[in-house]
Amino acid sequence: MFKRSKLIGLQIATITSFAITSLILGVRHLGLLQSFELGAYDHMLISRPIKPLDERLLLVTITKEDRQTFGDPLSVTTVNKLITKLESYQPRVIGLYINDVSSEKGLGTLSVDKSKLLASCTFSSYKRSETPPPSDLPLENIGFSDIIPDYSDLTIRRALLFASSDDDKECVTRYSFAALASLVYLEKQGFKSTFNKNKSWVLGDKVIPKLKAKPGSYQDIDTRGHQILINYRHPNSLARKVTLKQVLNDKINFNWVKDKLVIIGDIDFNNKLFTPYKALLPNQLSGTPGVLIQGQVASQILSTVLDGQQQIWYLSDWAEIVLIFTFSIVGAFIAWNLRPSFLNISLIVGSSIASLYFVCLVAFIQQSFWLPLVPFIFALILTQITVIICCKLYLYPLFSRRFFEDYLKNAETAQDEIEALIHSSNHNLQTVAAIALNKIAVNILIRCQTMSDIAGIRFQLSWIPSPTPKQIGTTLPQLLSISEDVWASTQTTGLSQRNELLKRPIKALQNLLKSLAFEKSSQTAGALHEVCSKWLKILETAQRTLQEQTLHSQEIQQVYVAGNALDPETAEYRFKGRVDIFREIETLTLMEQPPVLLMYGGRRTGKTSTLKYLPYRVGSTILPLLVDLQGAASATTLEGLAKNLVTQIIEAGRRLPRRLDLPYPSFLQNNKLHLMGKSRFTVQQDVFIDLQDWFAEIERAHPEKRFLLCLDEFERLSEVISATNSRVPLNFLRNILQHRRQWILLFSGSHTFDELPNYWSDYLINTRTIRVSFLDEESARSLITEPVKDFPNIYQQGAVDKIIELTHCQPYLIQLVCYEVVELLNREIRAKKRQASNITASINDIDSVIPIVLERGNQYFRELWYSFKEPERDYLHGLTNGKNPIETDKMIMRRLIRKEVLNQEGNKFQVPLVQKFIEQIISEGD
Repeated sequence: MFKRSKLIGLQIATITSFAITSLILGVRHLGLLQSFELGAYDHMLISRPIKPLDERLLLVTITKEDRQTFGDPLSVTTVNKLITKLESYQPRVIGLYINDVSSEKGLGTLSVDKSKLLASCTFSSYKRSETPPPSDLPLENIGFSDIIPDYSDLTIRRALLFASSDDDKECVTRYSFAALASLVYLEKQGFKSTFNKNKSWVLGDKVIPKLKAKPGSYQDIDTRGHQILINYRHPNSLARKVTLKQVLNDKINFNWVKDKLVIIGDIDFNNKLFTPYKALLPNQLSGTPGVLIQGQVASQILSTVLDGQQQIWYLSDWAEIVLIFTFSIVGAFIAWNLRPSFLNISLIVGSSIASLYFVCLVAFIQQSFWLPLVPFIFALILTQITVIICCKLYLYPLFSRRFFEDYLKNAETAQDEIEALIHSSNHNLQTVAAIALNKIAVNILIRCQTMSDIAGIRFQLSWIPSPTPKQIGTTLPQLLSISEDVWASTQTTGLSQRNELLKRPIKALQNLLKSLAFEKSSQTAGALHEVCSKWLKILETAQRTLQEQTLHSQEIQQVYVAGNALDPETAEYRFKGRVDIFREIETLTLMEQPPVLLMYGGRRTGKTSTLKYLPYRVGSTILPLLVDLQGAASATTLEGLAKNLVTQIIEAGRRLPRRLDLPYPSFLQNNKLHLMGKSRFTVQQDVFIDLQDWFAEIERAHPEKRFLLCLDEFERLSEVISATNSRVPLNFLRNILQHRRQWILLFSGSHTFDELPNYWSDYLINTRTIRVSFLDEESARSLITEPVKDFPNIYQQGAVDKIIELTHCQPYLIQLVCYEVVELLNREIRAKKRQASNITASINDIDSVIPIVLERGNQYFRELWYSFKEPERDYLHGLTNGKNPIETDKMIMRRLIRKEVLNQEGNKFQVPLVQKFIEQIISEGD
């Protein structure tokens, strides 16, 4: 299957390209693209650089003013006088393009050299009679003036150089006016005219090939005679122009005429035609006189012979077909390897059109090479669109279904194939594998019948790569995490602990069911909704069973959490008090110019728990984003720190009560589906400057919100500053304070800024301190007697007072003492030393667990002891031995009071349990 999948891209590209090429050729053959292609041709023609005037030509124009002055129509006498005047300036050729005097006698009779005098006639055609040539000039001095427009838009793009007429007509010349004028001009310079075996016109050694049956983008035109594409000069730089009046009044320069090809013509004649420049020059919208078009053709022939200018050329039909198919193939492979998103498609389409336009324009400007731009663009774009649609409608469902069927036949082989495709570099193959993986996973998940089945999913689907493919979505990874939590709950032997551990996956499933309404695929959402509903029912049934077993066993449910910070998703009502802290944070955050917030307190006083509960205790305008700098401090580079900050901020947004999905910043590209399935991050050098831009982008996306960036364990940032020897992180934080009005910083730790290195106070000013101390007594009693709803009354009143006395309402120590009390009571219930129905904890029970509390809390007590400086330890040592403080001890005493170790008088420990541990450690000689 994998080998077939590797070839599917080539198959899709080839078949689609063949179909699109055939479609374009068919549409093109019907002429449906001709107007677009000729429009592109005109655009390239008029986009060329402007050339200087052709000094070999002089145009003598007859204007409306000239006719008003010298008569309308002009008399033969006036024309002969004009010819005589011009001959005195020694032109090489004079061409008369004046139809209204051609039939009169005596034209050119005053000319000294009639071989240089040319005139025109017009062939007869449908609805138009012929215009005969002047009778006083020989046939070899006559050229036809017929011009052939494109009938679709009456634009002159081609010139007819040679043609024939019936013998019974008067206008029977073979040469066009422009061709004859150019030929006579060149013959007088020594060039000879012939035709080669291909019937192309040869002047000297220059070949002027005639148009083939289907030149360029033309599909249905009459190419009889010898036609060429007109290689226009800009109308304003064709040749020097003078009027009839200027010539007759001798107001022209001798050098303007000497040895020049002089063409005389009417520019106000009604029979005007359009050129490609009509779209560029406003004065061309009313049409272009025929004399100027004849001048363009004559200039083109002279430039070809004398300057080596290349004629406009084009590909053969077969060459165009091959190129259209090639661009179609290119478009197919681009689309096959493209990650389909609006941005990607827009960029690819835009860059493709721009590149093709540039290539075709350069070829036209540099080599006069007319490439069919419009078919190329259509081939490229239509193939891309078709491949993307084909993948979504055909490839994805067909191959994912085949993978699913292969999995049912041979699971191990199918797993290897899916994993190989997921790690491929092609997005479409990754998507096929992801869809198949999703189907397989849902099929397995839906068959779970018991809690053990759910727990076993983590092993059954362990072959799914981590991180999971983006195409799968977020639900499957969450279900795998839920399976791990369920498995963890099955590994504990205590019924109450197992019951507690089930709360997290149950809560996660409830949240998943709420979020599935926002899934893009309704089919996937429906299947996953069924899985979540089924799992939730299984786990809730298991939880009720555990609760019944716990009641039957008569053990007290263990609900106290000693150690880790409380998580709102699982701890629920265990968090007590701190109302004043939440209210103060909200008030300060909503100020017009909020200060920097510093929340500090002793270790395990509940700072992190407070930050975790903060989103649930403030208004919706404030979005607290918790970042643990203890984890970020492991970074040894600024790039690593930035990556960790971004990741934690995004995850914090997702954990908010109302989920906030923040995008990865542009400078941090998460390529999750690369080789080996590992995450790779590409980080730019000035990462914190880009991080500032990301913060600004978030502000613009949520202008009504205020973002409270909570930096927990902020002191650890000093380690990064030391490791990188850079204060860039602090510069970044100061920039946020100064320029990001919607971002407020909250630092949380065990120290104030004045206890840290001096540079901290240099960067952070206007700080408001919020102290996290012991719980108030009411909250402490509530934590003891009602940690969760419906908790039994297991304490005698004196026992509660004793716990308050021993802990001084320190939340961690309360949880630790109560935890050990419940364990003590349960041990005695299991040993049948007490009756579960009326068991309560007495003061003696509290005293009996103190040694265990000191042992289990050893790390906390020792961290506290070793955080004291040597003089502080000596002072506490003396205090335990009954030594009274002296004058020199006052500074030490004040520090210990500020650290909440001693009471306000400095002569007594605030927390008796701390005193007991210190007495114990001193007695052990530590």
